[in-house]
Amino acid sequence: MKKLSLTCCMMLLSCLLTHAQSNSVFKSVFDNDKIALFPRPFFYDGGSMTKQLESEEVLLNKAKAKTDNSEILMHANNAGYYSLLSGDLIQAIKYFLLAVSTPTNDYDTKLLVKAHLAFANDIACRDTQALRLYSEIVNDESFRRVSSKIQSYINGLAGVIYLQEKDDVKAKALLNEAEKQLSQARLSIPMIDLSEREGEIYLAFNRYNDALTKYNQQLKYSSSDISKSAVANRNIGMVYFKKGDYEKAEQYLKQSLKQKQNELTEKLLKDTYLKIVTVSSFNHDFDKADRYHELYRALKKNETVSKESPQEKAEKDKIISLLSAQSADQVNVLTKQEYELSQQLTALDIERQNKEKALEELTLAEAQKKVKELELEKVSAEKLKQEAELAKKELQLNKQKEFRNILLFVAGIVLIGLFFLYSRYSLKKQSLAQVNKAHEELSLAHEKLKQTQEQLIQSEKMASLGQLTAGIAHEIQNPLNFVTNFSSTTIELLEEYKNERDETILDDIESNLERIQHHGQRVSSIVKGMLLHSRGSSEQMEQVNFNQLVDESLSLAYHGKRSSDADFNCNIIKQFSEVPSVYVLTQDLRRVLINLFNNAFYAVKEKEKKLLNEKESAVPYLPQLVVTTKTENDFLELIIADNGTGIPDKIKEKVFNPFFTSKPTGEGTGLGLSVSYDIIKQHGGKINFESEAGTGTSFYIFLPLNNLSNEIKHANTKDTHTA
Repeated sequence: MKKLSLTCCMMLLSCLLTHAQSNSVFKSVFDNDKIALFPRPFFYDGGSMTKQLESEEVLLNKAKAKTDNSEILMHANNAGYYSLLSGDLIQAIKYFLLAVSTPTNDYDTKLLVKAHLAFANDIACRDTQALRLYSEIVNDESFRRVSSKIQSYINGLAGVIYLQEKDDVKAKALLNEAEKQLSQARLSIPMIDLSEREGEIYLAFNRYNDALTKYNQQLKYSSSDISKSAVANRNIGMVYFKKGDYEKAEQYLKQSLKQKQNELTEKLLKDTYLKIVTVSSFNHDFDKADRYHELYRALKKNETVSKESPQEKAEKDKIISLLSAQSADQVNVLTKQEYELSQQLTALDIERQNKEKALEELTLAEAQKKVKELELEKVSAEKLKQEAELAKKELQLNKQKEFRNILLFVAGIVLIGLFFLYSRYSLKKQSLAQVNKAHEELSLAHEKLKQTQEQLIQSEKMASLGQLTAGIAHEIQNPLNFVTNFSSTTIELLEEYKNERDETILDDIESNLERIQHHGQRVSSIVKGMLLHSRGSSEQMEQVNFNQLVDESLSLAYHGKRSSDADFNCNIIKQFSEVPSVYVLTQDLRRVLINLFNNAFYAVKEKEKKLLNEKESAVPYLPQLVVTTKTENDFLELIIADNGTGIPDKIKEKVFNPFFTSKPTGEGTGLGLSVSYDIIKQHGGKINFESEAGTGTSFYIFLPLNNLSNEIKHANTKDTHTA
C-alpha cells in the first residue's frame, strides 16, 4: 500500500513538472518594457530572480536528460535571462551560448536568442563580440521577420557601439533606422533613452553640437514627463558647462531644478556658479563675481545630504566621467583662472572684513568732520567769491586758447590731407606706368608662348605621322610580298596548264588569284587609313561606325609600334558591343585613339623590359590590352585597359596638363593627353582614368549620344543656310 502511494505521488509530481514545463514562456529582454536597454550602466534586480533561475535550471537539466532540443533552447535562454537580470553576466553568456548552439528549425527564435547573447556581451563591455553578433543579426534574412520593436532595439544597440568606435557612417545609418522605427511604434521611453545615450557619447568625445542635438531631441520626447524633462534640461546644461558657456548652463540647470529637485543637479549648479565667479574675477568684473558668489553661498547653505542609492551613485559617476575630459584649451584657461581666483577670493574675503571695520571707523570720523566742516564753510564762502571772479577771467583765457588750438589743429589736418593726396597721386601715376609696361611684356610673352605651343603641336603631329608611316610601309610590305609570290606562281601554273591541260591546275590558279585580290584589298585599306590619318581635320562632323573607327586606329597604332620595335608583341582583346553610328570629328577622334593606344603599348613594353632586367617572377609576363565599347545611360563608352607600368599617385593630377610627360627626354612632348582631353571636351564628352602603379591603367572615354546628334543637326542646319 505504501509502495502504491509512493508511486502515485511520483506520478503526480511528474505530471506537475510536465505541466509547469509546458506552461513555460520564452523570456526576452526586448519584450519587457520595465527593462531600460539603452542607458549605461545597466541596473540589475539582484537576488529577486534567484527562485526563477533555479526553476529554469531544473527544467533545463530535465530537457537535457530527454535530449529535447526545443526545451533545451527555451530553458537555456530563460536561465540566461534571469542570470542577466541578477547581474551574473558570465553565467548569462554561458546559458545564451548553450541556447544558440542547440540545433533547431525555428530560425526566428534562434535569432532572438542570438540577440540576447549580443546584449549580454554588450552589457559586459565586450564590444567586439557584441558588435560581431549584432552585425550577423542585422544581415540575417530572419531579421526582417521579427517585430519592428525588436528591430529598433537591435539597430539602436549596434549603432551605439559603432558610435563609440567613431564609425559615424555605419552608426548614423543604424541609429536613424532605429529612431524611425521607435517613432513609428510611438515608443517614447526607448526613444528618450537612446537620445540620451547618443548625447553622452558625443559629449565624451567633446562633440558639443552633436551632443546638444541629441539632448534637445531627448527634451522634445520628454515634454509630457516632468521627471524625464528635468533630466534632459540637466544634460543640456551639462554640455554648456563643459563648453565653458556657464550662463547658459545656469539657465538649463535652474530649469531642471524647477521641474524636479535633485542633489546632483544642485551640485552642477553650484559648480557653475563657482566657474562664473572664476571667469568674472579673471576679467575684473568683481560685481558679477560677488553676485554669483552670494548665489553659491545661498545654495550651499540650503543643500541637503542624503544617502545615495546605487542608481544615483552610478548616475553621479557617469556625469563625473563625462565632465572630467575637458578640451586642452579649456583646461589651460580654467587652470590659470582657478589659480588666480583662489588668490582673489582670499583677497576678497580679507577686503570685505577690512571694509566692515573701515565703515565703523568712518561713521565716527564723519561726525567729527561735520563739526569742522561747518566752521570751514564760513571761511570758504568768502574764498568762493574771490575764486568765482578769477574763474571768469580764466574761462575767457581758456576759450581763447581753445579757439586758437582748434584753428591750428584744423590747419594741420588740411596740410596732412593735401600731402597725402599728392603722395597718393604720385604713387598711382607710377603704378599705372608699371602696370602698362607689365601688360606689354605679358602680351609679348603670351605671343611667344602661343608660337612655341603651335610649333610643339606640329612637331608632335609630324613625329606621330612619321612613326605611323614607317609602320604602314612595313605592314604594306607583307601583302605586297604575297601578291608578288602568288602572281609568279600563277604564271608558272598557266605555263604548266598550257603544256598539260590539267583541270586541277585551274583550281590552283583561281585560288592564287583570290589571294592576290585579298592582299591587294588589304594594301588598299592600309593606304586609305594612312591617308585619312595624315589628312587635316575637316571641322565637320561625319557619321561613322564607332567600332570600325576604333579597330582601324588600333591596327594603325599596333603596326606603327611593331615597325619601331620588331620584337614587340601584345595580346589584344577586343570586346566590342553593338553601338549606334555616331557623328564625330573623325580625324580628331582618330588622333585621340591612336595616342591612347600608343601610350598603352609604351607602358606594357616598359614593364616587360623592367621585369626582364629584374627577373623577379618565374611566371612570364604577357603584355595585354583590352579594348571595350558599350552604351550606357545615353553615353557611348570606350575603355582602354592595359597591364603595364601604371601611373604613380604623385603625378596623377598632372597627366592632362600641357607639356607634362613622364617619358624620358626625347620620347614625348607632353601634349598628347592634353590635346586628347580638349578634343573629347569639344565633342561634349569626358575622359578620365584609373591606375595603380605596377599593375596597369584604364582610360575611360564617354561620348554623349544626344549631344552628338544635336551637334550634327546644328551643323546640317548651318550648311543649309550657307547653301
